[in-house]
Amino acid sequence: MGDRSMINSEDFAGPPRQSADLHAVGNSNHVFAILATIQATLIFTIVMIGVPLPAIGLEFQLIQADLLLVSAAYGLPFSGLLLFGGRLTDRYSGRKMFTWGMLIFGLASLSGMFAPIY
Repeated sequence: MGDRSMINSEDFAGPPRQSADLHAVGNSNHVFAILATIQATLIFTIVMIGVPLPAIGLEFQLIQADLLLVSAAYGLPFSGLLLFGGRLTDRYSGRKMFTWGMLIFGLASLSGMFAPIY
């Protein structure tokens, strides 16, 4: 049996990867811009469901409690589809699913924004 105290983790670490660290720092501004866009889009969609709620209540003769259910009916599929999107990201490429998700979500938000009636 040899002396095991002579083996340390630096023997197996390999050369330092400085290029990967520089690459990650360079993309941090892009990542922040993407995340800020996502957050702004999410806030817009939440506000978008709140704007027509009084008109929806008048049209369908709903009380305040029913209007709360309308906004919950928006949030429940949203959270379920968020979990489904996480599963798709695990199964397929994260970047690919992120790109498709942002494209679909952006187009849906734009179509909602330009809709003439609710």
